Amino acid sequence: MGDTLGAIMAVSETLQREPWRFAALQTLSRVTEAREDWKGAYAA
Repeated sequence: MGDTLGAIMAVSETLQREPWRFAALQTLSRVTEAREDWKGAYAA
C-alpha cells in the first residue's frame, strides 16, 4: 500500500524469528527491487 519501509521492517523481523520462510525472502527481495535498492535485493 505504499509503505515499503514498513514492509521491509516487518519482513526483516519475520526473517529474524523464522529464517527458513522462503516467502518472506521473496517478498523482501521484491520490495527492495521495487525501491531500486539493488544491494538489498541481492542480499535477500
